[in-house]
Amino acid sequence: MKTLFGIMILVLLVGTSCKKDTKLSDETIFLPTDLLFEDLKVNRFGHKIPTESFSSSIATFNVEQDGSDWSGFAISNRNYRGFVKTAAEADSTRFSVYTPQPNASGNFLVVRAKGDKAFISLSRPIEIDKILLANTTQVYQTIMYGTGNATVGNTFSPGTVVMTAARKDNLKVSIKGFLNGSQTGVVDFLLADRSSDALKRTITITDWMPVSLATLGKVDKIVFNLESTDKTAGVMNTPNYFCLDGIRFKENVN
Repeated sequence: MKTLFGIMILVLLVGTSCKKDTKLSDETIFLPTDLLFEDLKVNRFGHKIPTESFSSSIATFNVEQDGSDWSGFAISNRNYRGFVKTAAEADSTRFSVYTPQPNASGNFLVVRAKGDKAFISLSRPIEIDKILLANTTQVYQTIMYGTGNATVGNTFSPGTVVMTAARKDNLKVSIKGFLNGSQTGVVDFLLADRSSDALKRTITITDWMPVSLATLGKVDKIVFNLESTDKTAGVMNTPNYFCLDGIRFKENVN
């Protein structure tokens, strides 16, 4: 009888243990794989250009000041889609993402890719699944309307011309991956394209678009460059800005 009672107790304990292991409690922790920049402080419908590089989780975003100019990453949640009337108001479009509705994910980054200064350093090698890219409102306006006029409004981008298929124009972001100082690959993404005859494409990005970085493999640094066919004497006329949001890694980032 004691043996039978002992077996019953053992079965009960094993059953209870198994049931407890499979139940999710209020203390269950799900490890994140995304960076959404919501930990970064900025006023609602505002933007901020940090005075120095800043971090979020395992990523550090380079910022360099050069007098009144800068390069690297700014923090924003602006979503203005209209035109502005004065140059002093241009920040409203320069730091706004051009999407159909207010940015659902809150904060995002505005990238000013001068040289190779717009780069993200990672605290350990990791694979990046994808990122989200979009045009700023100012860039969208200059691609579609050039410098603007009294009818449509002003873009305050002197020298910029409307992108056309006749010149095979395009605007391209290049993302280069590095591991221990060696380049692992490059991914190109078109923010606007008037150049592809084979596919007969005339596109300008008007929302957040996912860009896969899986081909870069494990990286500890990624560098962003922006290139436009609209140039004067080799210098790009298109405003040197685009938007970045939602970095998704292939493993948890804690």
